[in-house]
Amino acid sequence: EFGVGKTTIAKLIFEEDEVKSHFHYRIWVSVSQTFKEKEILTSLLDQFRKQSGEQPGQSGSIDCKEMLDHIISRLKEKSCLIVFDDIWGDKHFTWWEGFFSHVSTIAHKQSCFIITTRDKEVAYAIQVDELRVHEPKFLNEKDSWSLFCSHASLEDANLEKLGKIVAECGGLPLALSS
Repeated sequence: EFGVGKTTIAKLIFEEDEVKSHFHYRIWVSVSQTFKEKEILTSLLDQFRKQSGEQPGQSGSIDCKEMLDHIISRLKEKSCLIVFDDIWGDKHFTWWEGFFSHVSTIAHKQSCFIITTRDKEVAYAIQVDELRVHEPKFLNEKDSWSLFCSHASLEDANLEKLGKIVAECGGLPLALSS
């Protein structure tokens, strides 16, 4: 579902002080609908390099297999938290399944991968245990109103009109807080 807060939850985890101190590398990869293998691998490798004090931005000159080899060597050596935000399904299930089945077996034992997706089938395609799938829910009317009020200035507001706006947001946290 769009707008229920998947990315927000992942960002809160990613920025948590305890999480920052636990993982040697913390990497955020925005995937989106326009899947491009080379861009994903370049983003991963550049962030590994930057966090190691190396010069990022040289990844574009090497092929995907070589980038993947560099990424795998980093995954083996130290604990990593990698967030893949907004993975879409479609025709790329096979690539993601291959990627995760490979890296999850060789990654440092304290590493963790978080994915956000609108399509639960993506999680199952890459072999995520059903118990590890978290599905944020829409807010009920009371919680919707509470969230809206925390983001709105109600000094001169017409409460009836605001109530209609909240109802039109359909419980979507993103719509209520924008």
